[in-house]
Amino acid sequence: MRRFAELARADVIPLVDGPKLAVELLEVLRVRGWTVAVAESLTGGLVTSMLVEVPGASRSVRGAV
Repeated sequence: MRRFAELARADVIPLVDGPKLAVELLEVLRVRGWTVAVAESLTGGLVTSMLVEVPGASRSVRGAV
C-alpha cells in the first residue's frame, strides 16, 4: 500500500506493463477519488476490458463508448 500512497500524490505516475497496469491505475484513481471513462475505436474495447476485469473497478470506471 505504501507504493500506492506514493503514486497517489505524484504528478507523473509510472505504471507497469501487463495485467498489473489496470490494477495500479485503478488503485491510483480510487485513492485520488477520480473516475475514468474510455472512448475506444482501434482497440475494440481492450482498455475497458482490462479495467473491468479487476475486482472493484466499478468504483472508478464510469463507462465506455
